[in-house]
Amino acid sequence: MPSSWAGIRSGIGALAAAVVVAAMAAGPQPGCSRDEPAKKAPAASEARPPKPVVHVAAQDDDLRVMVAELAAEKACSLIRGQFRGLRDPERPGVVTGSLWIRGCKITQRGTKVTFQLSAQGWQWAEKRQHKAGATFVVRQYVRFAVDASIPGALDTAYDRGTHVVSLWFTPSALPEVQFSPIGDVEVDEKGAWSSVLGAVSSVFASSPDEQAADQARDQGIHEFKKQFADGLSVTIDLCKGLPRFNLGRPPKGQMVAPDVGETHQVPAELHENGLLLFGPYPAPKGMTVQMRPRSGAVHTEILCQDQAEILAKSFAEGSVPPRVRTLAARDVRGDGTLRAKGQSCLVVVAARPIAPATAPVVFDWKRPVAEASVGPLVDCE
Repeated sequence: MPSSWAGIRSGIGALAAAVVVAAMAAGPQPGCSRDEPAKKAPAASEARPPKPVVHVAAQDDDLRVMVAELAAEKACSLIRGQFRGLRDPERPGVVTGSLWIRGCKITQRGTKVTFQLSAQGWQWAEKRQHKAGATFVVRQYVRFAVDASIPGALDTAYDRGTHVVSLWFTPSALPEVQFSPIGDVEVDEKGAWSSVLGAVSSVFASSPDEQAADQARDQGIHEFKKQFADGLSVTIDLCKGLPRFNLGRPPKGQMVAPDVGETHQVPAELHENGLLLFGPYPAPKGMTVQMRPRSGAVHTEILCQDQAEILAKSFAEGSVPPRVRTLAARDVRGDGTLRAKGQSCLVVVAARPIAPATAPVVFDWKRPVAEASVGPLVDCE
């Protein structure tokens, strides 16, 4: 990610400008026609009528290629370093983990591009499975690494009514996904486990922990392929200078739906010793977190991106949590607000349950829209 407010703003502005130019040039606008004859200038003895404008179809293709090239240059800077909330596969409205996009690369050939993303993350898993007379129970944060290569094409649109710029990436084939759990996937045994351990191991040719890891790997690959198959979108509200990035493809003129941190309608869930990270966000005007626990209490921190990445690396690897520098911290019981003053660094919001957390801690939080935007990019009065 760009390391400053100016970098964020210029990156958004450059990408938005290119999309608007290409989208406006890609087809005739309302009230205009390419077949409409050029109007002649008033008669004058020494004046000659202007030559009619010749529209070349190849110019439209060139503009689309230009946007693809700009997207390859700018889009990764808006994606790299992001902490995205991971939804529970069985409860898609609830965030139960974090995905840290560590690497992003785009290779481009004309309007065809390939996204290459590398990430680490963790998600709460709670599974019960009966096999060979025993019950397998997994209740833990599954830590993982994922690499995805997604071929597809870029498409652009600009809606003059809403002033929303859309940059859509649509996969042209199933993504190639490599997913591997980090560390052990622990399995608790119940029932007559000890007596059937040898039989189960001989049937499955692997230990219970290895079986759990295999299941996590298969499920991870399936979920990421399903999520990436819907494509990626960057939308920008030019009136507010508000960008959003996420999976999926909203219709022309509509922004990507607000996620955790932008609305109180998306809850997140923490389990014992858990950690969720959100951001990073530019905060030249400060960072305000309106935290609303629905059950339990949440220890909330605001910290610079470099400190958050130290925290993320430690948690993803399952090591002892390091000491990091925070910009603001607070235990929130009931509704509460946490604020940090204006920062030159990009900032991240961290949430943990307050020990002892015997039951899941559910919360949501929101940042004021005026604080989250980079400022108007066009005059919408």
